[in-house]
Amino acid sequence: MSILIQVAEDAYKGNAQFVVKVDGKQIEGTETATTPDSSGQWQTITLNDVLAPGSHSISVTFLNDAYGGKSSLDRNLYVKSIAAGGITATENMELGRTGSSVAAQINIPSSIASEDTQPTQTTSTSGVQLLGVNLSGAEYGNPVTGVLNYDYIYPTTNEIDYFASLGLNVIRIPISWQRLQPVQFGALDKTQLTYLDKLIAYAATKGVKVDIDLHNYGMAFGGDVGSATTPDASLANFWSQMAVHYHNSSNVIFGLMNEPHDQSATAWATAAQDSVNSIRATGATQEILASGSDWDTASSWVSSGNAAAVGSVTDQDNNLVFEVHQYFNQGSTGTSTSVLSPTIGPDSLASITQWAVENSKKLFLGEFGAGSDSASLSALGNTLSYINGHSNVWQGGTYWAAGPWMGNYMFSAESKNGVEAPQAVLLAAGVHH
Repeated sequence: MSILIQVAEDAYKGNAQFVVKVDGKQIEGTETATTPDSSGQWQTITLNDVLAPGSHSISVTFLNDAYGGKSSLDRNLYVKSIAAGGITATENMELGRTGSSVAAQINIPSSIASEDTQPTQTTSTSGVQLLGVNLSGAEYGNPVTGVLNYDYIYPTTNEIDYFASLGLNVIRIPISWQRLQPVQFGALDKTQLTYLDKLIAYAATKGVKVDIDLHNYGMAFGGDVGSATTPDASLANFWSQMAVHYHNSSNVIFGLMNEPHDQSATAWATAAQDSVNSIRATGATQEILASGSDWDTASSWVSSGNAAAVGSVTDQDNNLVFEVHQYFNQGSTGTSTSVLSPTIGPDSLASITQWAVENSKKLFLGEFGAGSDSASLSALGNTLSYINGHSNVWQGGTYWAAGPWMGNYMFSAESKNGVEAPQAVLLAAGVHH
């Protein structure tokens, strides 16, 4: 039987952390709250298969209070509920001091011990369908004046060979909108398409899918998508032409946009819906990945409004998956190898996983990355285990990053001098499809 705990926090110089104990014994590691109390949303922490039938005391203990002299500079933990076996206890408790705790007494009848009536508990041992890497390079440089193999580069077939040999079966190729479509509403660039065509056709021979990731952060042609300068229709036009071109390439996935952030969730949902419609209007049936606004961060999917707005985007072919990103450092910026905790990945993915289960949605972790130190690799391994264990909603993911120009990049999964990167080793170990 599993335990579900709903929490929120007031963050101050870091997130609120806590431990969960059953009958006085700590269960799993340190947990981290990431959902602000001010958002009105709750984050669900799921602890799987930890209760036997009978009466149990389940407690939550706050670990790291911090205070800066006024209410706006105060780290707090809020516990809305503790639940197991369909029984919920405790309502809206504030824990404001290190060591403060709240406990619930829950009796699990033997008649339901083999069941879990909470929606987040459907897990899978079969693992995710798709697991792979981002092969970065084609998005580099000025999209208009950039020179191939000097300012930007496409991945090689050798790259596909290597990662396919590890058992990985999807690559995400970031591309530049204006490089593929130099004139707004104009024709696609035939030379650039040729580079992509060769990679996609070769990947198909290796059983590898290719996520064409429009890596433009929600903007192009001098304006944000949805503005007068770059209307939603321009993005829809791009994807309509790409869908026509790749209509018969069954291993292609259409990644609508990487990390839009200036648009509201509602505005971005309109743009995404227009592009989904434009792709389907061509007759193309391949999978579409729709990202959210607010940098597409998984941990804030619910609190940012993406769940309500972008989560309402529909697809007539029912082949739409929601792509999110999650890094392990403070703020999920992906700008350092620091990790907040070994379980930061699962903790950050808990609320969107809950949402996906409750709303019958599918998820794809388009970017996640880690350093080669032991703490980072632990966080990475825990994240891979989590999505594999929740493959009822997590379709898969692509690690950030690999590619011929990675060099000494802190998250690189490229092998060096014949030595495999530890991140690649973990990815290979995470293959269960």
